[in-house]
Amino acid sequence: MSAGAYTKAKLKESREAIQNKAWDDARQAAQHVLEQEPNNYNANVFLGLALLNLGHFDDSEKAYLAAIDSQPSQTLAYQGLEKFYEQRKQWDKLVSLLQRQADAALEAQDAHRCAECIQRIVVIQQDEGAKSQKADALAMMVQGSKYHSLLEDSLPPPQPTRTSESPTIFQVQMAVHLDSLKIIRQIIELREALENDLVEKEVEKKRMRIDGAGKSRDTLRNEAGVEIWSNSKLPCLYQQVLSHADAADDERREAEAKLLRYQHRLLCAMPTALSDAKGQMRQRLIELAHGMVIVGVPDELAWSIHLEWDNSFGRIVQVPRHLLRQFIFLFPRSPRTAAFTALLLTLQDQRFLEERKELAERSDIDRSEDEQDALLLAIEAIDSKTDSVLAIRIAARLHLLDRDWSSAHDIATDGLNKLRTLEHGTALALPALKQDLQSICGIALTRMHGTQHQARALRLLDEVLETRLGDVDAIFARGQVDADAGRWQAAQDLFVKVAQRSVGEDEAAERALSLYKDPRTEARFETAWCDVQLGRIAEGKAELDEIIAILDDDAQQRSDHQRLFGDEDRARAWWRSGRASSLLADYPQSFNSFIAALKRYPSYAPAFAALGTYYEEHQCPPDEVRASKCFQKAFELDATQFHAAQKLAEHYAGEREWDLVGTIARRVIEGEGGTDALAQGAASASAKHKSQNAWAWKAIGIVRLEKGDAEQAISPLHVALRADSQDATSWQRLGEAYAMTGRLTAALKTLGRALELNNGDWQTIYAIAEVKRELGDFDDAIEAFEQILETRPDEFGVHNALAETQLLRGRREQETGYVQRARESFHDALLAVRAVLVQQPLLRGPWKVVADACSELAQQQTGYQPTNAAELLASLVQLAEEQGVDEKLPAVIAVKAADVRNAPSSSLLLQCAFFNKLRVTLCASEDALIGSAWADLALSLHRLGPHTAKEAIACIKEALNHEPANDSFWSLLGNLTFSSASIKVAQHAYIRAIESSVNDPTPWCNLGFLYLRHGDLELAEEAFVQARTVDPDYAHAWVGQAFVTAATSPAEAISLFAHAVELSEASLLEADYGFASILFDNTATSATKASLHSASFALSSYLSYQPSHAHALHLSALYAERLGEYALAIERIEAAAALLEEEFEQSEDSNVAMHFAFAQGNLARIRLANGDAKGAKASAEVALGLLEGDKEDEDDEAVVRSHRQARWNAQVTMSLAHHKDGDPSAAVATLQGVQGSQAAVLTAQIHFANGKVEEAKNTLLEAIGGGAQGDLQCIMTLGAIALVERDRDLLEAALSELDDGSGGASDDVQKSAPITWLRAIAHFMEGKDEEGIQVLANSGTALSLEVAEAIVRARLAKTTARSAGEALHLAQSSYINRDDEKARALRLVSLAAACQDESEASDEGETTAVDYARLAALEDPTQALNWQTLRCTANR
Repeated sequence: MSAGAYTKAKLKESREAIQNKAWDDARQAAQHVLEQEPNNYNANVFLGLALLNLGHFDDSEKAYLAAIDSQPSQTLAYQGLEKFYEQRKQWDKLVSLLQRQADAALEAQDAHRCAECIQRIVVIQQDEGAKSQKADALAMMVQGSKYHSLLEDSLPPPQPTRTSESPTIFQVQMAVHLDSLKIIRQIIELREALENDLVEKEVEKKRMRIDGAGKSRDTLRNEAGVEIWSNSKLPCLYQQVLSHADAADDERREAEAKLLRYQHRLLCAMPTALSDAKGQMRQRLIELAHGMVIVGVPDELAWSIHLEWDNSFGRIVQVPRHLLRQFIFLFPRSPRTAAFTALLLTLQDQRFLEERKELAERSDIDRSEDEQDALLLAIEAIDSKTDSVLAIRIAARLHLLDRDWSSAHDIATDGLNKLRTLEHGTALALPALKQDLQSICGIALTRMHGTQHQARALRLLDEVLETRLGDVDAIFARGQVDADAGRWQAAQDLFVKVAQRSVGEDEAAERALSLYKDPRTEARFETAWCDVQLGRIAEGKAELDEIIAILDDDAQQRSDHQRLFGDEDRARAWWRSGRASSLLADYPQSFNSFIAALKRYPSYAPAFAALGTYYEEHQCPPDEVRASKCFQKAFELDATQFHAAQKLAEHYAGEREWDLVGTIARRVIEGEGGTDALAQGAASASAKHKSQNAWAWKAIGIVRLEKGDAEQAISPLHVALRADSQDATSWQRLGEAYAMTGRLTAALKTLGRALELNNGDWQTIYAIAEVKRELGDFDDAIEAFEQILETRPDEFGVHNALAETQLLRGRREQETGYVQRARESFHDALLAVRAVLVQQPLLRGPWKVVADACSELAQQQTGYQPTNAAELLASLVQLAEEQGVDEKLPAVIAVKAADVRNAPSSSLLLQCAFFNKLRVTLCASEDALIGSAWADLALSLHRLGPHTAKEAIACIKEALNHEPANDSFWSLLGNLTFSSASIKVAQHAYIRAIESSVNDPTPWCNLGFLYLRHGDLELAEEAFVQARTVDPDYAHAWVGQAFVTAATSPAEAISLFAHAVELSEASLLEADYGFASILFDNTATSATKASLHSASFALSSYLSYQPSHAHALHLSALYAERLGEYALAIERIEAAAALLEEEFEQSEDSNVAMHFAFAQGNLARIRLANGDAKGAKASAEVALGLLEGDKEDEDDEAVVRSHRQARWNAQVTMSLAHHKDGDPSAAVATLQGVQGSQAAVLTAQIHFANGKVEEAKNTLLEAIGGGAQGDLQCIMTLGAIALVERDRDLLEAALSELDDGSGGASDDVQKSAPITWLRAIAHFMEGKDEEGIQVLANSGTALSLEVAEAIVRARLAKTTARSAGEALHLAQSSYINRDDEKARALRLVSLAAACQDESEASDEGETTAVDYARLAALEDPTQALNWQTLRCTANR
């Protein structure tokens, strides 16, 4: 069978299968055909249909598409695929398929088929499509579509009565021939909604991005919409409506308005980078708006563009009035209408007035009582938040005409901002409009606090006058700036230009909008005044008189509303004439001129001010009352009459009416535009403010300073100094303000400047002295106070300040340990304050100084005995007694005048209490001082002793009655009741103090000491921890914590005491004594040299405050002994012994006697160490005399042991003193009867030292057997004698005794240092060096420095490289981690390193012997051996 026949047979088979709905057979038959002919159209169609019914949708679609591709003009495949898409509801693919068919029909010029496809697309999209799809479908039927020409030319018009004949194309026929405008409008609606939705979605997306933060919604909408609007089809659609023949006028106007707004929105949204496109868009928009205005379309946007965007309307009078009238008619409710109406009313536009009159007549409205005010209309326009720059210009100009300078400036500034926005949004330059607004701003600034805004006004006016040479108002404003600045010639030149100016065409209209109705006369007026100021007074006055005549004629010949000049202008002319007469010394004429000015205008303030000056300076005699009234009237009328205000302020200052002075100053500052700068906290505003009235700012600063508001006084004083930098008073007051706010360095510099300016004014020196006192520079402060008193000895305040400063200096000197200097300072304070009290005995401050100085002196144990001390104190007591203290305060009986008078002059505590009693009487009427006086009296009574405790408590309670929230008073109450039986009162007082001042560690610390006193260590520790938490640098809290831990952890207590000493700089006595005492008790024999020095320094500081403390002196002597300071030790222990002896003579207490004996025994030992054998024997003899007996009746075992040990020490010292003094027999005799091996050893040593070797041996042999430790000491001493005498037999006997343990020595004792040395030396004597070294090395786990030194020396004696290396290693091991005797260890290392250097070369970079020797010298530079070692190693 041929191929063609086979294909036909299979196609027939497939078709029959389809008819029988045998879809699988149809599929197979079609596939057989396609195997032979892949592009067979019918086979693909049959296959697609079979696969569709079999559910193989993807393969079915491919088969249909293959058929269409093979023969696009055939419809069978299209029909099958359409059915496929409909079943599958794949509408997008179906629409695409229909568009493909429509394109094929267009190509074939088959209008009917094309129309059917388009109609089906429209129906599908209307049912299933989105807005954009619907719009695109409808657009296929209207003009602009590629199908429109074929459809319009080929399709017949529709027959509405015969729709059934062509239902598949009827809708397209209607759209093409009858409903095209309707379809366009539908497309417009869809497109508008679609674009709005797209823009809003983009806005929401941008809001969620980082770069969208902080942008307004309008900005985001413009950014999102510019791309959408640039590619929009709506402008074309609007144009289609405009050009459509069937469109009605209202439809055209609507489309035109939409097109206008669409282009305006796109123009504003376009970025400035697209300048060319933006310019083209702007030009199209302006042309469109212009056309709409020409035909009178009532579209406000078009009118606003036409009126607002035209740079030729730079002057308001240049705006065409017919356009304004037409706008008012078209838009009666627009905000612009109110502004335009105001402008036409101001210009008195006759056409507009006639139209209004006709309208009123037609409407039967009576406007005679309802005339609209132009300014109110302008205000109404801007109150509506309009963006119209023209309306703002009109409003600003009308406010300028109304002399409302501030409002005119603010409105014009707002207009400039809106104009800037308009220019930026439209890329349109409108320089003429900008200059008009700048002119208004500049004119307003010259009249509105001109000096404050002079620079800005000049800049604006100069810029305006560069192009607007005929702007009369701007020229006058520029001249006014020059006049205000004193540049009278420059101002006159400008005024002459105006006077010579020719008359312009629009002068009448310009006059209506100008401040000057007759600018030439006004220019002559100002020129004449410039002549007066330039010294041409006669010429100027003559010209002024001519102008006065012109002004008076104007007032007589014209009605009120026609006058060119007002009453104020005439008053100003007469005032200037009067001023000129004053300059010519014609004072009667000047007086008449001022009176004439007030007759013309009774509220003219400068005339009142001038009259005030006349009454004060020129009338004979002067009339100060009338002058003051005139100044007051002038200032009431005009706050800018600064001269009158200053005169008025000076008048009230003379009457000390400071509140009125402050009020006047504030009003002056407000008048010069300083309201913002005057506001509280307006530092930035005050920094920019420039004032002509420095006196007003100074007055404000001084008033605030007097009221205690120093921080707010600084800014006004800064302004005053910028205005007058040579005012010494302002500098001084500023320095005082700085001082009150704690800025002391700045205060010192400021006051120094004041002192330079006022040439040594004593008040400035006083202020500087007070600042230096606050800085702690007491010496300079005292010198300054004394300098003042040299020239002003009667200044009691200076005397008192000097005394207070000397008192403060004394306290600091006392805190730092300079006790004698402190006494002198306190004495000087008393001398200084007496000079005040002799003449003013009722002053409270000086008595406070007296009481405090006596209190400070009373705390020192040494007597206060200057040469005139008794006389000074007696005079002060007498002065106090003369005030009737006892009669005024009889409740306090513990301290009376008679008691104080009869007491010795050294009873400072009693005198202090009496002075504080006087203070209570003097402060009785002062609520702020009485509490402190009662508290001071309570404290001084408490110091007198237990007999005044009740009165002291009563006094502090009285203080609390006056100040119940004072934490220091509560703390004092706790201190006064600290030792009472009831702990609750003190505890309550401390807790109240804590509640009143939570950030003060003192009450917490006091509470801790209270708990410590009563044995509650846990609560005490909690209180001290809380005190340290509040203030970690509070030394008292560390002392308290040290006392808590002293019993359980002495090492920790030592560190706590040491930290307290460091924090207090050794000024806290409890810390000083506690640290030294606990360190000596626990680590005196093992303490490092550094810690011994620290303890000794702390005790020295303690003794500077308490030089009569016997125990402290004794302890300090023991520390000095350990440090080798024997002279100091002797001095202090002698002082301690003298105090104890004096105390024993008074009390005859056995404990005191024992302490005296201990001191004598220690003194004997120290004297012996210092080489004073005779003194040692004397002290030991005294000690032995007091320590007779064994205290067998004493119950305290510790006391008994101390007694025995002290007696034994005294005997040993006595024996050694005899030996030192060359009396060995007495030395041995002293030790007879003393039990113990130590006495035997000491006796043997004395015998041996005197050559009695056998007696020494016999003494030791007799003592052996007395006890384990005793035998060991005796054996060791025998061994030592054997070594010295080289008695090998005796040495072997001693070693034998040690080896046999005859002494009962334990293993630890066997390895003790003396035995180790003895064994090692025995080996060395026999030449057994290695055995000796081994003995030393095995002496214990810890390598002592002595043992290490011995081994090193033994190793070095072998003089081999190996021995030298071993020696160096051993020496370095002895130095590592050593805290004490570092210098000695370093010397040892240096020695070993030097020997190694001789035996072999050391590696480069290693530490040499010289380095170690240098470190030793740096460690202890006081040791000569260190320097000798360094010299030896350096010279090797």
